[in-house]
Amino acid sequence: MFNVNDNPFVYGEVVPAAAFVDRVAELRRLSGDLRAAQKVFLISPRRYGKSSLIRRALATAARGGALTVEVTVSSFSSYVAFLEGYARALAAAETKWDAASSWLRDAISSTRVDVRSDRVAFVNARSDRDISRLAEEVFALPGRLAEARRRNVVVALDEFQAIAAFDGGSVEHALRAAVQQQRGVGYVFAGSEPSLMERMLGPKRPFYKAGPVMRLEKIPAEEFEAFIDAAFVRSRMKPEDGLGSAIVELAGNLPYDVQRLAHETWDEVRASGARRATLDHLHQALTRLLAEHDTVFEAAWQRLTLAQRAVLRAVVLEDGRGMHSADVRARHRLGGPSTVQTSLAALVRDDVVAREGDRFCLCVAIGLLMSTATNAHAQSDSLLAVGGQFTIRDPAMGRAHGSSDVGLLWRFGHGDTGWGWTWSFNWFSTDIDRPIGPRITELGELSVKPVMVGYGYRYAIDAVSVELNATAGYAFTSFHLTPQALDAYRDVLGARSMSADAANTLVARPEVGIWFDVTQKFGVNVNAGYMFARPRVTIRSSVANESQRIRADMFSVKIGMVYRIF
Repeated sequence: MFNVNDNPFVYGEVVPAAAFVDRVAELRRLSGDLRAAQKVFLISPRRYGKSSLIRRALATAARGGALTVEVTVSSFSSYVAFLEGYARALAAAETKWDAASSWLRDAISSTRVDVRSDRVAFVNARSDRDISRLAEEVFALPGRLAEARRRNVVVALDEFQAIAAFDGGSVEHALRAAVQQQRGVGYVFAGSEPSLMERMLGPKRPFYKAGPVMRLEKIPAEEFEAFIDAAFVRSRMKPEDGLGSAIVELAGNLPYDVQRLAHETWDEVRASGARRATLDHLHQALTRLLAEHDTVFEAAWQRLTLAQRAVLRAVVLEDGRGMHSADVRARHRLGGPSTVQTSLAALVRDDVVAREGDRFCLCVAIGLLMSTATNAHAQSDSLLAVGGQFTIRDPAMGRAHGSSDVGLLWRFGHGDTGWGWTWSFNWFSTDIDRPIGPRITELGELSVKPVMVGYGYRYAIDAVSVELNATAGYAFTSFHLTPQALDAYRDVLGARSMSADAANTLVARPEVGIWFDVTQKFGVNVNAGYMFARPRVTIRSSVANESQRIRADMFSVKIGMVYRIF
């Protein structure tokens, strides 16, 4: 009976009938195949409701008089442990445990069987040969059970892909050899790692063409939306228009995530004492979920390479469509087609994304989906970011002085991978020394104020952008004599008046820079370059005029941070 005080949305466990959504066609097909003793392979990404579908199909089979057995392969740490668990599950199909114990001891002759109410142990199965003989007998048990009880038997081996860890090749051969002879036993081999399951069904593997294959798809969005709204109504909470649709969309229509987000939203409504479930309750629930699982999401994100992060983010923002197109690759700075293909293959292999027709969709939980979708780094979508930078300069000429200063740093937009134009200023000042008479004297301060344009290559991927540029331009220069230089000219050379100026000059600067987007608002820049600047400085005095080119070349390193304005 439905209780309005109980949360109607169930996740993280096999859902009861009241929380089971749609899957009518899939349940009908699976139940029919199992009733006909077919060997069905059910392939589904994680959190699509596979286990709940299996449990419903087993319940249907039991109502039809079949004996049902369910084993989760991934719950066992070794091949022998799996055989023990499988044998116990089959023995438990007997209504009386004493009869089951006797039946199991009679069926297993290759080793001593220790049968207790809570476990079955094959204590003497140690060598590979012992285990191989034992496996043949255990895998034959469903057929023997069907014959002994004169009833159909249905076996569900969930997370079947985990069998590959138990010396997969020999296990698959032994199991295939057994099941193909069992006419009264239906099997469902279910796996939640599609890439592994697909490989297990390949032409060179034992289960190739062993039975029908079912690939579980997402539940139609409109079915889920209607279910959510109706469940709120049954709980005497009036849902705001579009609430069910928003929950399904935010959760990517992944059944587990839809149920969870709906569950948490229901809790928010109940905690507030409201009679109406609104989008504000949904956003509060989503914010809380993301905050609670931030560490888990971050760990999952950090396990991905930079290229995989960029592709995964693009999958979210582009709804998984056109991932190989030049437009999508340029818009998200994904690199070349081979880079995208390699990243997608890795994400599919790790069951982070799955292919649905001509698009890719996420297989991951809502937290990673949302963290990647909203993780638009500091300048990825900005028009202007400004901040400050610290610069250290080291001169190429021994008579020029190094310097350091703090200045303004800005960034316009966020360029894509490829060749392009660039521009910069790179203004600086340096003190110049020269010998006047017997002493080295600080002659004056040379100011160089370039206006530069250039061309370069940028490689951008996810949060990192590496740039290699060559710029050149025209510098406005000036020169100011120091009091020490005026005194030296007067005392040593007898000059009564002095002036100095510097001619404007051409400049050039090759450079390499790295931008790293730290957060949605902040970006860090490191830049290193070499400035070629050779202005002519002329010193005029009452004694003589002299003119010479000053080698004002500078090697500089800049470190800065910017903040996104808009």
